[in-house]
Amino acid sequence: MSGSARDKLRRHWRQALPPAPRVATSRDETTWIPRRFEPWQERSSEDGDTAKEEAPPNLAGDPAPGNETGRLGAPPPPSNEERFDGWSIYTTRFPGDFVHGGWSMFEVQRRSGKELEELADLPGAPEFCWEGTAFLDTETTSLSAGAGVFVFLTGIGEFRDQELVVRQFLFRDPRVEEACLSRVVDELQRLPRWATFFGKAFDEHRLVDRARFLGLEFPRPRDHFDLYWMSRRLFHGRYRNLKLNMLERKVLGFERHDDLPGSAAPEAFFQVLRGEGEAGLEGVLRHNLWDIVSLTSLAAELSLRVERPTDVRERQAVAKAYARSKKWPRAIEWLETVDGSRRHVEDWLELSVWYRRLGQPERQGEVLRDAVAANPRSVDALIELAKWEEHRGRRPDRALDLCEQAREIAAMPISGALRQRMARLQRKLGVSG
Repeated sequence: MSGSARDKLRRHWRQALPPAPRVATSRDETTWIPRRFEPWQERSSEDGDTAKEEAPPNLAGDPAPGNETGRLGAPPPPSNEERFDGWSIYTTRFPGDFVHGGWSMFEVQRRSGKELEELADLPGAPEFCWEGTAFLDTETTSLSAGAGVFVFLTGIGEFRDQELVVRQFLFRDPRVEEACLSRVVDELQRLPRWATFFGKAFDEHRLVDRARFLGLEFPRPRDHFDLYWMSRRLFHGRYRNLKLNMLERKVLGFERHDDLPGSAAPEAFFQVLRGEGEAGLEGVLRHNLWDIVSLTSLAAELSLRVERPTDVRERQAVAKAYARSKKWPRAIEWLETVDGSRRHVEDWLELSVWYRRLGQPERQGEVLRDAVAANPRSVDALIELAKWEEHRGRRPDRALDLCEQAREIAAMPISGALRQRMARLQRKLGVSG
């Protein structure tokens, strides 16, 4: 490509790009409003639709006095290292007034765990308690599975005496892996409840693989609260991805400074094995430490969002979370707060199902009629209302009219079920097809 053409393209894209959003640099500016005090405010785009991505300030409130560090957050407290032959334990204590992602450690522990239990949707409805929970994250030599993948760093955070204590178990030589992992096993045996980020699919399995390889009996968690899946239930489709660093920026309002990406962790470990020094491990330890602290703030944030959803999408997500737990009144209560003009067809149909399960068929019929009124060209809404008119309303003529409308709207051949329904209704009415 010639130089002039390249310059033209640069000018074109420079002009086409929208201006960068203005970022508030002071809490006195009107753009910085803690959303804890406006939980029902709709954050919408100019055309009335909820924005695809939002970069809210922290929801937990103002940072603690003396911790006015903005989106970059305060640096972590110094760590204490216990060094053994080829491996170490790093202990970092975060005091109660330490603020991360808008949440002090005091505030985190004051949050109720009931909302997290609803969002987790675990069998047996386990209770969530901040004390006795292991906030766990690992760093490995590969993202793949197999006995050849080392878990060279395991970080475990827990709340003790109003502070967050993070212990990181790091080995530098595979020959001492068993000694290091044995201490991890001892730590987890007294913490049967885990909170991780994608740990059900990754961290837990990698630790189990290494324990089996070394002949150790690994304590599986009794209850595993995976914050990735819990976040997905609230924020699915809102951001480009749901990685932890994305949720830190968009949900917690926290940005890491000079953070070593997790993908660089294996190379830092291999540098140690090659005798090239441990400089890279400092970045891995810091990355792992922030991951664990972010788990605590994210858990508190999710708990607050379930208690007080901030917009339409979150109210819909909270309603579905209660429905998964078969708490139909709570599910209905939250979905009914969504204005009818903002509901999708699926919301109307789910609401009708919840009323049916509560034994309120008349209210179910009202919801279905409202669904058709709001979405007159929805085949699904027409068919569901036809079912209700036939079986509950005892009006086969009305049911047949709705089926005829659905058949006319459908852009493809009608299903066998709809054909059979129409034939049955025609027989009831004595009408030939």
